[in-house]
Amino acid sequence: MIHCFVTVTVLKIHIMAKIEQPYLCDICQQAKRPSNGWFCAFVESPETEAVRVIVVKWNDELAEREDVRHICGIDCGSRWLVKELARIYGNQVG
Repeated sequence: MIHCFVTVTVLKIHIMAKIEQPYLCDICQQAKRPSNGWFCAFVESPETEAVRVIVVKWNDELAEREDVRHICGIDCGSRWLVKELARIYGNQVG
């Protein structure tokens, strides 16, 4: 008589909230890849009339913030800036 022992290993699969690069450009919807030159952009509105429009080189930690826009490059960054200025200042932006 031959005895066969089968060992079954159950692997727990952890589904992470984030998949490798879940970001899409907020302007053109292009998916972020590691080699892209992306930016994080946001608007700060301090208590004064001054409004700061901030665009920085991609930062994973900053990209998690809800108020940060994900921008895939210069063209989309320019489009985002024009839209934000129009939103902030209305028709005063030409």
